[in-house]
Amino acid sequence: MARHFGLADPEAMLGKTVFDFLPSERAEAITEEEQTIIRTGRPMAGRVERVTLGGRPDQWTSTKKLAIRNLDGRIIGLVGIIGDITEQKQVDQRFTEQAMLLNKTPAAILLLDSTQRIRYWSKGAEVIYGWNAGEVTGKPVGEVLMRSVVSPQLHQAMQAIQDHGEWVGELQAVTKSGKSIIVESRCCQIRDTENNVDSILAINTDITEKKVLEIQMFRSQRLESIGRLAGGIAHDLNNVLTPLLIAVQLLKDKLPDDDGQKLLAALDTNVLRGAQLLKQLLVYSRGTTGEHRQIQLDQIAREIRLMIQATFPKSITIEISSPADLWRVNGDPTQLCQVLLNLCVNARDAMPNGGKLSIRLTKVMLDKTHVRLPANARHGAYVMVKVSDTGVGIPKEIQAQIFEPFFTTKPASKGTGLGLSICSNIVKGHGGFITVSSKPGEGASFMVYLPAERTSVTDGDPVPKPKPLPRGKGELVLAIEDEETIREAAKEILESEGYRVITAPNGAEGICLYQQHRFEVAVVFIDMDMPVMDGASAISLLKAINPGLKIIGVSGLANDDTESSALQAGAQRFIPKPYSAEILVQTLHAILHPEPDTTANQAAGKADRHAGTGGIG
Repeated sequence: MARHFGLADPEAMLGKTVFDFLPSERAEAITEEEQTIIRTGRPMAGRVERVTLGGRPDQWTSTKKLAIRNLDGRIIGLVGIIGDITEQKQVDQRFTEQAMLLNKTPAAILLLDSTQRIRYWSKGAEVIYGWNAGEVTGKPVGEVLMRSVVSPQLHQAMQAIQDHGEWVGELQAVTKSGKSIIVESRCCQIRDTENNVDSILAINTDITEKKVLEIQMFRSQRLESIGRLAGGIAHDLNNVLTPLLIAVQLLKDKLPDDDGQKLLAALDTNVLRGAQLLKQLLVYSRGTTGEHRQIQLDQIAREIRLMIQATFPKSITIEISSPADLWRVNGDPTQLCQVLLNLCVNARDAMPNGGKLSIRLTKVMLDKTHVRLPANARHGAYVMVKVSDTGVGIPKEIQAQIFEPFFTTKPASKGTGLGLSICSNIVKGHGGFITVSSKPGEGASFMVYLPAERTSVTDGDPVPKPKPLPRGKGELVLAIEDEETIREAAKEILESEGYRVITAPNGAEGICLYQQHRFEVAVVFIDMDMPVMDGASAISLLKAINPGLKIIGVSGLANDDTESSALQAGAQRFIPKPYSAEILVQTLHAILHPEPDTTANQAAGKADRHAGTGGIG
């Protein structure tokens, strides 16, 4: 006590009062406090205060006082115990400052005891998990974050901490609201002065959004890889289909009987359908755009019916209804086929035990009285395609999300979450929109609205009969193509139509051959993708030799970049593979004998070129 008041000798304290050491105001307050204790007999315990004594500022004391009684129980005095708790307060202050810093971080900081019960719960933990510290302190961490469900991840983490003293990894957790999240966790043991494990410190960061973005990035990369693969596959398969199309034309002249013509027509249709499937693959994997034209959606629906009847389970019945005077729409038949096919596949997946799939096409007029009309949709005539099923239905709470990219309720092996997103984008690109109506257990209906032309298949002039192919007059054609089957098929069809043909397997040999016959060659027919020297390089060299040379570029990579490369190098025309004998001969005739109106001729040539791949409907 002497040291507390700044005196070296305890004897110097005897006979003194607080008035000898403290300011009178403070001394009076203490004296009154002590008299109250003596008078009432009630002790005073645990008063903590900050004092300045004995020249030592910023001291903290804890004071306890109680009355002293004699054997008769009469109060005869008072004893006071003053403890110097300055060091403890400094430790507490540092802990408070550290806690404030910990609460500033967005990470969840948890301190667990040896039984995995929560001892400390930071503000970051409150934000991430939704529980406040008072609700979780003292509870097992698994009960709070995993809701009493046994978590193999948490068990593995605790085992690793026990074996190695620390653990880093990802954990799945559940928030107070029931939301599932993913956290990146760093855990380590905290040991006491005797090196015994006192607690476990865990620092968790919410990475749910990061993981979603990573999944989307990986999916995008996968789609990009698929796109590159699709381009190579399309190139090779287009080279396979091209001689088949040319051969069909040759065989039509050699098999004039009706049965032969029917077989060849079926072959022609299926090869064109294969070409369309390849084109469709490029549309969605590489962003290739399609050509829009007037089409009948009921024809597309019938084509789809033929496809799905052969592949869907027999337990699913398929019905199609359409008015005879259905309006036409302006669009890309391949893309619209993909929309309807995706909706039919989703309907099939919604009916694992079978059911009814119906495709209903109707004419509708939309105006401002239609409350479900999207804000960006125009009023007017539409063809509405309604694809309905009797399946499990779609919960109302997720109906607003089903058109978002990568959103899916299917297992990872059964869907990517892109089907409906692609459908929505295609329909929007055609000026239309999609709506959905569904109740769980009562099936679902998707309504596709596409702007209509208000002309039906019965309108207009009858379809003209095909004209005979224009014959050549002995002009020399140089065909540069690395695929031998295409080379030989093109040579045979052109020779049968009155042309002379010389061939080369690559650009380098083609240029040498042109040098030998430069004064005879009327037109060069050249593939853009060849070994030794590609088409673009060969075209540039041929144009350097003869700037007026007429050149037709062809390619199995039928996309805008390939066409642009051919035209920029100097080609006047471009034909995508697979092409028919008709397109080849007509394009050759058009470039050798251009119409007076060059602009109209080029437009017609482009239309012919795209018509060469056929079309569903």
